[in-house]
Amino acid sequence: MPIRLSALLIVISAIFLFLAFFNPEPVRIVLLPGFQVDMTLAVLLMGAFIAGVVSVFVLYFYDSIASVLASLKLSSGRRREEKIKSLYTAGREKLMMENLKDAKRLFTRAVSLDNNNVPSLIELGKIARMQENLPEAIKIHSKVMGLDESNLENTLELARDYTVSEQFANAVTTLERARVIAGRSVPPLREIREIFMKLRNWEEALKIQRTIVDLAPWDSVDAEKKLMAGLTYETADRKQSDGDAAAAKDLYRSVLRIDPSFVPAYLKLAEEDSISGWENDAITLLEKGFKVTGSIVILKFLESLLHQRGEPERAIAQLKWAKNVAPDNEAIGLLLAGAYLTSNDIESAKKEIESLNGSVFDYTLYHLIVGNIKLVEENMETAIDSFREAYNREAACMFHFTCTSCGQLRKDYAGRCKNCNSWNTLQTAHY
Repeated sequence: MPIRLSALLIVISAIFLFLAFFNPEPVRIVLLPGFQVDMTLAVLLMGAFIAGVVSVFVLYFYDSIASVLASLKLSSGRRREEKIKSLYTAGREKLMMENLKDAKRLFTRAVSLDNNNVPSLIELGKIARMQENLPEAIKIHSKVMGLDESNLENTLELARDYTVSEQFANAVTTLERARVIAGRSVPPLREIREIFMKLRNWEEALKIQRTIVDLAPWDSVDAEKKLMAGLTYETADRKQSDGDAAAAKDLYRSVLRIDPSFVPAYLKLAEEDSISGWENDAITLLEKGFKVTGSIVILKFLESLLHQRGEPERAIAQLKWAKNVAPDNEAIGLLLAGAYLTSNDIESAKKEIESLNGSVFDYTLYHLIVGNIKLVEENMETAIDSFREAYNREAACMFHFTCTSCGQLRKDYAGRCKNCNSWNTLQTAHY
């Protein structure tokens, strides 16, 4: 406080004390009509003096007092924020332990302290979806969308709500918004891609995957490219199903540019070429495909195509070449024996069968070939036994296939494993 102000207060106080000392008699004070009190001048002056001092102090220290009050209010707000944060953290821990009841209780308490607490609201929406209360989940996540339109986590959760509830149009619209929010950040783009894949919206998933490949760290580029090949294949397959053969073929070629070892793309392209009457192109493509991949599936397709064209000698020549390329692969010898049998070269078929050392004895095709050879040789008993064995091994299936990713066994070949959704992972196997 300035010295002058202090001196002034001292002078005023001295004057009040002087007047009070020489005026000891009470003075009648009228406070209200009909209400009056007798009060000594000393008390009256001292009261006025104190009121004046308090007023001066308040006016002079107003900013300091306001600052103290604001600090107290801020401290209370911080305590509330800390409480909300503590409840949210505890709720997350309960959620990780799959204790939905306690997690919901903690998040609800957090929201009771702040109705617009976005993190807790998002978690409450997740819990509602886990409990299959999809309308409630959509309601909560939509509320958060109104509070914070740029919240990517909530936008993705809302898209998941729509996906689970099979509101696919709303899911796609929400994902488009999420894509804009995510920009060029890889982790959220991967999440968006996964939801599109669940929706079987391969074309949109492929668009996102192309961006991811451009942005991915060098150590994950190869894996992302393989996934892009799979998504391109699915998009091509959809185009083919829709009757757009030209677009499908372009996309299948794109698959092979991305991943030259993608066996299903060779088969689909060869099939399209064969249907279109360009069988020579199909044969050339399959020959190239086998050189690149060594796939028995491609070799079997090539053999069947050459037989359909009436070129059994060429089919046999291709199988001999393949056997020289991969002499340890007995499945090729089995196909060669079958090609000899189809060409009525029983001796060569028998010789090829007898050269096999047992790794293909579980294949249905092996027993069919042996049965046919014995039938030609009129060895009926052995022929019947072989055909019975083939029947027991499901004669409709020449080979069985196993997924190199998840190990599932299946009878038919496909570009994507239906169990683990991996592409280009089915290979011939024993069963």
